[in-house]
Amino acid sequence: MALEDKWMIFIDPVENIIPGYTKIIKTPMCFEYVKQKAKSNLYLRDPSALRRDIALIFDNAMKYNQPKHKAHKEAKRLG
Repeated sequence: MALEDKWMIFIDPVENIIPGYTKIIKTPMCFEYVKQKAKSNLYLRDPSALRRDIALIFDNAMKYNQPKHKAHKEAKRLG
């Protein structure tokens, strides 16, 4: 079964549009950042970094959002 981000919540950066986000989340991550790193071949040197960055996307969403929030639920489901 393939996992899918139903609402495309984790695609784009949110730290510039959500006030106070970086006070809670010290290392923002999204799939756009993962894509940029992949294009720069950063994961070739450290393939496990890809897994860590994807986990960070979901960890950040669960840390920032309350358990009943759609983003928290999706992060939990996908992570």
